[in-house]
Amino acid sequence: MQFAKRVWIFSLALLWGTLLLSYVDYLYASLVQTYWVYNSINQTREVASEEEYLTHPGQVSFWTKFDFFSDFSFQKFLDSSHTLSDFYVPSDLQSIHSDFLFNSASKYQLRNEAAEKFSHMAWEFSHAFDFKARLSITSSYRSSAFQRKLASSCSITRCAEAGTSEHEAGLAIDLGVNGGNILAAWEKYYQWLADNAHLHGFHQSYQKWIEIDGKIVEPWHWRYVGVELATLLYQNQQSFTEYFYSHSDL
Repeated sequence: MQFAKRVWIFSLALLWGTLLLSYVDYLYASLVQTYWVYNSINQTREVASEEEYLTHPGQVSFWTKFDFFSDFSFQKFLDSSHTLSDFYVPSDLQSIHSDFLFNSASKYQLRNEAAEKFSHMAWEFSHAFDFKARLSITSSYRSSAFQRKLASSCSITRCAEAGTSEHEAGLAIDLGVNGGNILAAWEKYYQWLADNAHLHGFHQSYQKWIEIDGKIVEPWHWRYVGVELATLLYQNQQSFTEYFYSHSDL
């Protein structure tokens, strides 16, 4: 009986030790640049060694710590070649709550972290203009069915196909100011976002025209990618698409 108890304790300690080592390895990988093997069929990736990267450069891609492929990742990259899984719906959608928006925010949804970051950004935006200007929301999360209907009467350079929309991921929001439907690139309000949105994790996805981003320029469309990636894109003066494809041959 005593022996069995010791075996049980040893097994439990071994299990927890394995889990701890895996977590430590995950933390380390998140702090350094990592080599990844990418499976283009099911859009998954696995850690590869530097030797594998050097000897099989066509099969192993060099990636930073950002997860561009998982549906639930805030850095999930989307275009016609990189799509959301069928029937994916974000599990952490929440209404946007803010007293510093021009229109009622509660009917609009984003994923929880994005919603909270946006609410704080809305306050800072209004504060920057002495509370005489407030952001207006014209669109946020869209269901796959809604996106499909929208795209059916719109060109692919203006509307993302269902499964490729950042709105479907619960991470994108379309903005105006003081009730306006479209935020224009020449406005001082747009310039404030261009200079400050990255501090809150937001990035203007489509800013370099069709040849680079695959879409027309959309100064009203802002997508949450997290503070770290948004800041990196801001510092490099790159769009998300430009950054993604400059680090990948996919």
